[in-house]
Parts: sequence; structure tokens; C-alpha cells
Amino acid sequence: MRTPVTNRKFTGKLNVDGKKFSSAIKPLISVMGFDGYLYVKGSQKEKEISLSAVGKSGSFFFETKILKLDGVGEGISDDIECCLSRDAGQHFNKILTDTKITSFEVSCKDSSFDVLTSSLHKIKTREEKLVGNTSIPILEKIPKTETNIINKAIDSFSKGEVIKANCAQLRDAFSVTVSSTAQPGTKPDLFMECVHFCVKEGNILDFFGTDGVRASLYTRKFDGAPQKSLIGNYAIGYHLANFLSKHLNSELTAEIGVVSGNTIVFKSEDTILGGVLVEVATPQYEKVFSTKTDSSVTIDKSTILGMLNSVFSFVEGDSYHKRACMKLEKGMLSLVNPKKPKDYRSGLSVDYAKKFSVDINTEKFSSLLRTFRGSENIIIGFNTDGSVDHLVFESKEDENVKGLLVPLSPVF
Repeated sequence: MRTPVTNRKFTGKLNVDGKKFSSAIKPLISVMGFDGYLYVKGSQKEKEISLSAVGKSGSFFFETKILKLDGVGEGISDDIECCLSRDAGQHFNKILTDTKITSFEVSCKDSSFDVLTSSLHKIKTREEKLVGNTSIPILEKIPKTETNIINKAIDSFSKGEVIKANCAQLRDAFSVTVSSTAQPGTKPDLFMECVHFCVKEGNILDFFGTDGVRASLYTRKFDGAPQKSLIGNYAIGYHLANFLSKHLNSELTAEIGVVSGNTIVFKSEDTILGGVLVEVATPQYEKVFSTKTDSSVTIDKSTILGMLNSVFSFVEGDSYHKRACMKLEKGMLSLVNPKKPKDYRSGLSVDYAKKFSVDINTEKFSSLLRTFRGSENIIIGFNTDGSVDHLVFESKEDENVKGLLVPLSPVF
């Protein structure tokens, strides 16, 4: 339960380079969504200010930028702590992006920022001229439960044990697995609405997601042995996982840590991303993916996606119930519309001469294939005797990405 407290009053002044501050705020605006807010906290002792954008679309997550006040004329004469709405944050950023502004000064009343902006008047003498004075409303209450989580993430992270991992791989991992995860509210089991993040001995990170029909597993090695305290399973909610897949900087390396046992944090340079973990049991994904199949075919991903598109246009029903029959016969793989099996089908030559057929959800099938980024040759494994109730997907180019698809019941 959120515990709001009255915004802290501060009467001192904050002096920061306008462009520097704007470059920090600008990427945070999109994080807040429609009902998020900007949490501003400044420390006179540390000579730094943290700007935290809090997203509230479905669950709590945040992105924090740390600004060091080490430029000419920069400083802070009193500690600051307050929150601005998304609209106020946008307005603040709009003021700072004015090309004439080179610096600004902030003081605070009971309910608003007073922003005093300046620009260079004479370049040679470096004299500054007042541009304007604008009041920006701040929120009456600070959501203390949420901001305490952010402060602990910032203050405690450097003191804890961390894992270092490549951000580009982390983005891929979350993107691959969240695409197979059920959206919140669509499944009775909470574990299907999470990406499961597992730290294992041997420098291994596993990412797993499923919606009960399809599943994705992404495995990567990371630098350095994991700290014993971090080895274990963590569940990251759908919204947080989706947020991380888009906001981790792919050009950097991230330090990953867990704060207070329930907040996962990703830090790269001056940026911190994080959110609260979900308390849910981890499914036995390793057991499922270790199942052996007795047969397989290798398909060209682009060709099979083209076949699926042609079948899609003739399949009736909503997106979840779109189905086709995948048939193997005489060295040909065909996708057949069950409504009109004689009229619409596509064929692909494969190295498999026996007969086999199974009904699939075409939308889930195509989305699973698209998770194999950079891979064109996909191996689909199956059991002809029916002892394995799912199809197994693997890539010839990348053995670290795997997928599963549970077929639909036959329709003819």
C-alpha cells in the first residue's frame, strides 16, 4: 500500500547547466506514461541530483539518471525532494530545450518550482541575461513507498553483489522471452505473466517465458563467476520485462543486483533501471526443454513465415483461434487451411519422407519463429508416436535460443 507524505519544502537554490539537465530529462518523459511522475532528489553533500521517471502502466518500474553538479557555476544550496506530474515534467523539459537557455536556477515554494532561466547576453564577456521566471506545480504528496524503493536502489546498489552482463544481450533476452509471456490478466497462473530470470553456477543466465501455448528460453554466459548470494530464480513481471527490453542501452555493460531481496536493478554508467520482483514459483523449464524428440525437420524461417502469411488470409476466427494443419508427407511440408483443405495450401521441400501432421495456432507459431533473430535455419523437433505433446524449436546459428509450441487439438 502506497504511503504518501507531504512534499519536502526547500528554499535553497539549484544551479545546473540547462542543456545537461534537459538531456537527462528528455528520455525519461516516455517512461512515465500517462499516470507516472518525475521524482527529483538532490543532495547538497554529494553535489548530485537524481531524476527518476516512475512508470505506472500495469506495474511499478523506474529509470533514474544521476547528474553530478561539477560544471562551472553548478551547485545546490539545500537538499531537494519532490515529485512532478508527467505534464509538469514535460513543461519543465520544454523550458530547458529553448536554444537560448544556457543555465537555470530553481527555488521552491510550498506547491511549485520557481524556474529562473538565463542565457548568454555577450559571448565575449560571458555575461548572462535573465530570460524568464516560470512556476511549475509539484505534486502535493510524495509516494513514499515507491520513492523509498528508488532511494534504496540508488544508495544500496554499490554496496551489494552484482553481475556484469552485456546490455545488447540483455535486451535480446527480455525481448525474446516477453514475446512468449502472457499479458497480465489473460491467464489464471501468475507465473505465465512473468519472465523468469535465473542465475546459475558456471556463469550462466537463463531467461524463460511462457503463456501455456508457446515458450522461449534464452541462455547466455556472463563475465565473472556469480556471487553465491545472487544464485537463484527471480520473476520479473510482464511490464517491467517489456520496459527493460526497450530501455537498456545496447552499447553498454550493465551491473545487475538485487536490493532488499525484492527489487532488481540494472545500472550502466549514470543510468539505473529497476522494479519490484514478483513472488511466484519458477516453472520447471529445464525439464521441459530437455525432452528428447525422435524426428526433426529443418526449415527456412523466411519461407515458412511467407507460407503462414498466405494461410492467415484464409483462416477464420479471432487471432487466438487461427489454426492451420502442418503436414509432412513425401518430402514436403504443407500448411493447410482446415476450412478449405483442398483449395489453400503452401508447400516446402524438406528432408523428411514419412507422414506426420499436427494442428497449430498460426499466430503463436509465427511469433515464436520471429524470436530467432539473426537465424534463418530453424530445426523443428517432434515425436511421431505422440509421446511428446509439444514441438521443439532450435536454431542452427544460435544454440542459446530455444522455443516450444503446444499444438492444438485436431479439427478434421
